[in-house]
Amino acid sequence: MSQNNFDFGKLFSGQVPNLDVKALIDAQNRNFEAMVKVGRIFADTAQTLIKRQVEIAEANLKDSAESAKAVLAVKDLPATLNMQAELAKTTADKVSAQVRELSEIAAKGSREAYSVISSRTQESVAELKALTVSKAA
Repeated sequence: MSQNNFDFGKLFSGQVPNLDVKALIDAQNRNFEAMVKVGRIFADTAQTLIKRQVEIAEANLKDSAESAKAVLAVKDLPATLNMQAELAKTTADKVSAQVRELSEIAAKGSREAYSVISSRTQESVAELKALTVSKAA
């Protein structure tokens, strides 16, 4: 059947010649399973990120309270300013490392999801080619 004479209405009537409907349904089921797996990866990644963010926030609040007590205990103005500068540098370094850690968690989840999608896409293309080649022969 040439492309010019193809009747798309037959797709919905179950009368498409040489179409292996079971193979097509099986392929779509595998696509669905891959998307469910990707959803699980994203959910797990989000859960890991949220848990880690809470841990970081709790630790940072504790550190901030301890730092504030230490600064308030110093009675000498130059020493207080010096301590605040050191604390600011330490905090900035720590926050930078924390952001990097959270970014790495997110990137890892994205790589895992991409791998599933990429693999399934390659499999799907191969399946589609096999369906069209075997039916065209």
